[in-house]
Amino acid sequence: MGLFTPDVIQLRQQFFSESSRRKFIAASVLDNLWIERIKKTSTPTYMFVAEGVLMYLGEQKVKQVFDKLIENFSDSLFAFDSISPLMLKNQQRHDSIRHMSANFDWSISDIREIQNWNSGCQVMEVVTFANLEAKFLRRFSLINRLLFKYIPLLRNTYRLALLQLA
Repeated sequence: MGLFTPDVIQLRQQFFSESSRRKFIAASVLDNLWIERIKKTSTPTYMFVAEGVLMYLGEQKVKQVFDKLIENFSDSLFAFDSISPLMLKNQQRHDSIRHMSANFDWSISDIREIQNWNSGCQVMEVVTFANLEAKFLRRFSLINRLLFKYIPLLRNTYRLALLQLA
């Protein structure tokens, strides 16, 4: 199931149609409607993925998302991306972000801080530019690869995390 705002669903439907394996839910991640719809499925555990979502919410709203997931979907996994405070501060210098009207609103220095928000979060894995597999790192330009390798501050500007919800 994919949770998207109604305007995004309208766009996605131009390229994808719903099927038994692909369902669209029109709602905000902050709403409760999608929770009940997902709970009606017969799956006891879930894998949630939030890509390019949380960084646009304020910290209180991000905490609200975590609380909703923990409260309703224990024993599930949650994968998401996040940015560092450096990236948040310099978002207008980013080659593509500076052309967008939406701005980043949430960043976090250390993903493990999330475990302090709610005892129902356990960080399982974090991937940054510093520990990205070579086959993926090769997709970046030489200058970016060198920057990520030799400037520690830049290694952590963007990361992927996998959490176990309890």
